[in-house]
Amino acid sequence: MFAAVSLSDEPGRLTLKCDPDYGAFLIQQFDEMIPGYHMNKRHWITITLSPTLPPDLIEDLISDSYDSVTASLPKRARLSLETKNW
Repeated sequence: MFAAVSLSDEPGRLTLKCDPDYGAFLIQQFDEMIPGYHMNKRHWITITLSPTLPPDLIEDLISDSYDSVTASLPKRARLSLETKNW
């Protein structure tokens, strides 16, 4: 799992895996970001989706989370993911 999305919250929330140092920096910089809700607070951040957040930042965080999780998978599982057309 690289992301958790809350479908019932308004505004929406997104929880992503994140480098601990970068996550701490983001939490200090953005009021919309907190340590991961119901997750390991060091390795996950929860983002309250807001139009004030740069869309590119959110996209980069999603990509980084995916890359972080898939990098820790066994090589066979990574190759399986690479051959799928999502």
